[in-house]
Amino acid sequence: SVFPHVQIFSTIEESDLVLLGSDAPLPLDLPALQRRMSRTEVARDLARVDIHEVVDLISFFKIGEKEIHALAAGSALNTDDNMRIEFSAPRYLPIDTGPLNRELLDASTAGPVPYLVGLDDPEIGAGFLASLEAAYRKRSRLREAELVKKALQQTGSQSALQR
Repeated sequence: SVFPHVQIFSTIEESDLVLLGSDAPLPLDLPALQRRMSRTEVARDLARVDIHEVVDLISFFKIGEKEIHALAAGSALNTDDNMRIEFSAPRYLPIDTGPLNRELLDASTAGPVPYLVGLDDPEIGAGFLASLEAAYRKRSRLREAELVKKALQQTGSQSALQR
């Protein structure tokens, strides 16, 4: 409730998740990300983890706020007063819950396309989606690759209709 806008990204090894939470929307603004990533110090830091282009970064997108809210609907909140996670987490330490969590997120994701801003720019558009599909396939993230491929096909159909 404090951070109603959320996104989850995987890490390079797919072993951890990074949850971004904000009180303001978190669009995946491609032109803005490109500007930020072109700064020398940012580019240098990202290169250390083999992220050289915006498409590399977006290929770590796991799930967006609409799907997260649907997954969390009806769940009890973790608060300073009840500390649900703090007191329940030790019970699960000997259990590898990673595969189950990944499966749940994979089955629930709509992929990054609904959250992308800037695809209507002719310099970004379909070329970005094709690169993103390839990046997901390279990382064996086939569910996301298929979602991007479907969006790419729809983009092609819409372009043909506009001609």
